[in-house]
Amino acid sequence: MKKILPYLIYLIIFLLSFFITSKKESLFILILFIVYILYKYIFKLITPKYNYTNLPSKENKPYFFLILPTIIAIISFFNNQNDLTTMKNIITSIIYFLSSLIFLYPQNIKYFSKKNHIDNAFSLSCIKTILLPTIDPKDTSKLLRVLHQAKINLIVTKDIKIPKKNKSSFKKIKYQELDLSKKQNIILFDEKLGTEQILQITKHKDIYYAKDENLATTIEKIRNSRGLIDNLIKANNLNTILSISLLLSIIFPTILGYPFPFNYLLVLSLLFIKDIFINCFAPYFRFDTDLMEREPRDSENPLILKQDKLFLSISILLVNFATSIPFMASLASGSSVSLATTLSLISYLFCFIILAFQNVTERITIINFLTIYQDKRMLISTLIIILSMVTLSYLPFVSTKPTIPSNYLHCLLIAFVILVGQDLIKLARFTTIRKKDKK
Repeated sequence: MKKILPYLIYLIIFLLSFFITSKKESLFILILFIVYILYKYIFKLITPKYNYTNLPSKENKPYFFLILPTIIAIISFFNNQNDLTTMKNIITSIIYFLSSLIFLYPQNIKYFSKKNHIDNAFSLSCIKTILLPTIDPKDTSKLLRVLHQAKINLIVTKDIKIPKKNKSSFKKIKYQELDLSKKQNIILFDEKLGTEQILQITKHKDIYYAKDENLATTIEKIRNSRGLIDNLIKANNLNTILSISLLLSIIFPTILGYPFPFNYLLVLSLLFIKDIFINCFAPYFRFDTDLMEREPRDSENPLILKQDKLFLSISILLVNFATSIPFMASLASGSSVSLATTLSLISYLFCFIILAFQNVTERITIINFLTIYQDKRMLISTLIIILSMVTLSYLPFVSTKPTIPSNYLHCLLIAFVILVGQDLIKLARFTTIRKKDKK
C-alpha cells in the first residue's frame, strides 16, 4: 500500500481536476502522471537484476508531514472564497492538500548496483574492526595508514612477521586476552580459532570477518559502502530541503497577504522534476574525498544528528526566502501575478541546482561547478532542470509567462547569495561535526 499511495494520490488529483479546471489543464496533469509512471517503470526495467541498498527504516511519524499540506489547504480555502463557488473551493483546497502531501511524502531512496556487497552497505559503513586470517606484510605500511585514518582496527588470527617500522602498530596477544573495547591492532599468536570463537568475536555489529578476502579488497568494500550511505543521506537531506522550502514559500507570502506563488499544477511539475533527480541521480554522485578519514558510522545513532537538523533548518529558510522574496518584490512593483510566479519558479530551480552542487561533495561548491565534466549524471540532471525552467515559463495555463534574460540573471544572483550562505553552513558543519570526528 505504501508503494502505490503516491500513484493513488496523483490519480485522485487528476480526477478532481475535472471539476475545477479546463480540459487542457486536466490533460497536462494526465500527461505528467503517465510520464511519472513511465519513468518509474523504465528505471525498474533497466535495474531488474541489480542489488540495492537503502537507508535503515526510521521511526514512523505519519502525522508530521500532514501539517504543512493542511495549512496550505486552509489558506487555499480562504483565498478562493470570493472567486469560486463553495463546492469548487472545497475541491481546490483538497487538491492543494493532496499536491502538497505527495510532494512531502517520504521517499524510499535506493542505490542500485551490480556489486554483491551492496545489501550490507550500512553495516559495512559502521565497521570499526576488521578480522582477517592473515595479511601480506608487503602491503602493511600503506594499508595500515589507510585504516588509521579511517579509525578502523585490525585483528589478524595468524602470527605473521611484521616489518620493523610497523611493529609498534600491533600488539601480540592470546585469544583469552582479547579485549575489543581497546582500540588497537592485534595479532593473535599460537591460536587456531574455531568456528565458535570466530562467531563469538563477530557477534559484535561493528566487526567484519573478511574470511576469503585480502585487506585491500575489504578496505575498498568499506570505502564504497561509506560512500553509498553518505550519498543516500545527502539525497535524503536534499529532498527534505527542497520539499519543505517549497511548501513554506507557498505559506509565507500568503500569510503576508499575497496570492499563492505556486498553483498545484506547478507543485506537481516540480514534484516530477525533484523525484527524477532525487531517485535517479543524487544517490550516484561521486564520493567525497575524505570518506576514509571519518569515524565509522554508529549504527545506533540517528541518521540525522541534532547539529545536522539545525543546518537543515537554516538551509530550508534560505531557500524559502530566495523563492518568496522575488515573488513579493515583483508584485509590490506592480507586475502581474504570472510574472511574479515565473520569477519565483526560476529562483527555486536555480536554488535546486545550487543545492545539488553544494551536496555533491564537502568541497567548496564552486569547485563542484568547475569539475562538472567528471560527473555525467550531474551534467544531465542540471540540463534537465534548466530545460524544465524554460519550458514551464512558456505554459500559460500553469500561471507563468516568458520573461526577459535579465530576470533570469536577477534570480541567478539571488541563488548565488544562497550559495554563499550554503557554503558557510557547509564550513560550520565541517568544523563542528566532521573535524571533531577526525580527531
